[in-house]
Amino acid sequence: MHFSFLDVSIDSAFVPDVELQSKLQEAFSSYPGNVASGLITISFFTAYILLPCIESDFSSCHRQLRVSIQSKGLPIGAGLGSSAAFSVAASAAAFQLVTKLKEAPGETVELDNEMIERINGWAYSGEILMHGNPSGLDNTTSSFGGLVSFIKDPTLGIQFSSVPSPPKMRILLVNTRVPRSTRHLVANVTALYHQHPSIVRP
Repeated sequence: MHFSFLDVSIDSAFVPDVELQSKLQEAFSSYPGNVASGLITISFFTAYILLPCIESDFSSCHRQLRVSIQSKGLPIGAGLGSSAAFSVAASAAAFQLVTKLKEAPGETVELDNEMIERINGWAYSGEILMHGNPSGLDNTTSSFGGLVSFIKDPTLGIQFSSVPSPPKMRILLVNTRVPRSTRHLVANVTALYHQHPSIVRP
């Protein structure tokens, strides 16, 4: 597959526009839904994180990148944020590979707050590819851990904050085994919002 690359810095995530989303979805349309989503995300990270950062002597070589992904029991399409966990892991892996290719052997990505912010920003881009218009809550929670507060304010925009010392809670998590598509659910809410903004906005 051929990509036309933009001059993108890994310091800030590149949010895929509708045209790029359509091209990637078309390129992998022959694969089943979840497989296509994973391939789209990996291809995006490869094109926009890895390749722009690799020196010309690496990029001139014709080498293959083999990606092996294994799920450890987290159900896919069950509303548990598996796509966000995947995006965060794939984003972090891309940064780690850049480090291994560019730095001295044995170097690893220093997971300070700034690096986690970068990983989270790119993971959000992966979520856009999978879901269209995600809130960003799943990838932020997956990146930083703990309990995260989410507020969407019309004037201030989206705000995330860590909830310190959360109370102990007993949570019952049930897998209904009824698959759901976050992309379709988000699209339905958006359509409902446009039809009845005074009801949906509050």
